[in-house]
Amino acid sequence: MNESGRLFDALDELASLLLSKETIDSTMRRIAELAVSSVPGCAAAGISIHDDRGVTTRAATDPIVNVIDDLQTEKGEGPCLQAVKEDRVCSIESTSMDDLWPDFSRAAARHGVLSCLAFPLDEPGGVLGSLNLYAFSSNAFGQESAESGILLAAGGARPLTAMRMLAALQKRASALAKRLASPIAQATGILMEREHLDEMNAEALLLRMAQEDGLALEEKANQLIRAISPDAGGLRGETP
Repeated sequence: MNESGRLFDALDELASLLLSKETIDSTMRRIAELAVSSVPGCAAAGISIHDDRGVTTRAATDPIVNVIDDLQTEKGEGPCLQAVKEDRVCSIESTSMDDLWPDFSRAAARHGVLSCLAFPLDEPGGVLGSLNLYAFSSNAFGQESAESGILLAAGGARPLTAMRMLAALQKRASALAKRLASPIAQATGILMEREHLDEMNAEALLLRMAQEDGLALEEKANQLIRAISPDAGGLRGETP
């Protein structure tokens, strides 16, 4: 199969990831693998995520990817960092001759990585990370490599963005479920319904009731919950 055929197959697979049950990490791993198989000149690939905690390599097809990514973080320079910072494709034709990021490039050359190509992974409102491609020969990446990588990065960013958004929603839903399951939240809900109060005033009432009875807040909440008749669905003594 020629390069174009491999790229089209890779893009088709990336589109299918939107409907798959893959995890974020397995999806990133697959995107990196597709880069190696479909981008001309690519010998190793990885994905680094950039957030408030810093830069983390989350997928790598070869251990050398982690080494080179870590070098960029250590030196504070390099194509992957620049691709995210400026939201553009960044490259090094030959690390042995590069003078744009000399500290990083010389260190990368000593590890045998002679060409680098980095693509930003865009999401709504910013850049979530970069797709990082490496080769063990100079001038390994040409125009076709850049064009293929741009398409692959765009296709890979979509499922990653969707999965990250879903994960964030699931985390929020889980936190809300835990909160609603707490006795204090349940008792607050009871008071909101019974006394026609908003949440803030219901919480204030529950606190006042606990203080008046000399009880801890959670103990008072449990007392109020126990007062609910599971059969009648209302407070004991009330007519449902």
